[in-house]
Amino acid sequence: MEKAVLAGEKVEPTTPLMVIADLSVVWVQAEFYEEDAPLVRVGEAARVTVNSYPQRSWAATIDYLFPSVDAQTRTLRARLRIANPDLLLRPGMYANVEIRKALGYQLAVPEEAVLDSGTRQIVFLDRGGGYFEPREVKAGERTNGRREILSGLAAGERVVISGNFLIDSESRLKSALEGMEAMPGMPGVEHGRKATGETQPAAAPGAAPKGTEKKGMPGMPGM
Repeated sequence: MEKAVLAGEKVEPTTPLMVIADLSVVWVQAEFYEEDAPLVRVGEAARVTVNSYPQRSWAATIDYLFPSVDAQTRTLRARLRIANPDLLLRPGMYANVEIRKALGYQLAVPEEAVLDSGTRQIVFLDRGGGYFEPREVKAGERTNGRREILSGLAAGERVVISGNFLIDSESRLKSALEGMEAMPGMPGVEHGRKATGETQPAAAPGAAPKGTEKKGMPGMPGM
């Protein structure tokens, strides 16, 4: 309730005295990353938590999606409806929104294994003996620290998950040196093909948990 009048104050017939709101049902406005937009739909169930009551969570339902993506933050806004019978949720609170989606079983690698330029995605395959091969792949969703691989990689192939930026830098340097060797008057330069990095096999289809989750951005404005 918001009161705009004091006792004894003179008011006109058209003067608004107070605003009364029913907080038994509240709205939360949440923001989701643009890449998660296909997973956020009206009618989806969600769980909401607030910092004031860390041991509590509330069931919510997405009842409206805003028609545009924020040009500055590249996020999609959604409105969630929450029953608030004990009136613990109040306007102005900050909330965390979690949506769980069953994404099925997919081929996936650790997210840090994929070098993403924005137009191309590259992984480095471990060929043994310290030799690595760049491979262009088509990457999909990010989930729980892993990246879905839609094409370009087979289950069981070993990929670099640590030091791949160093390997990529060495590969670019090697290409530059080879270009210099081809120039007239440039002496031949020897350079190794080996590099170091930690590797891990790509997870076989079915290795990703069936009940993977997608989360809203923490700390988004609440009701």
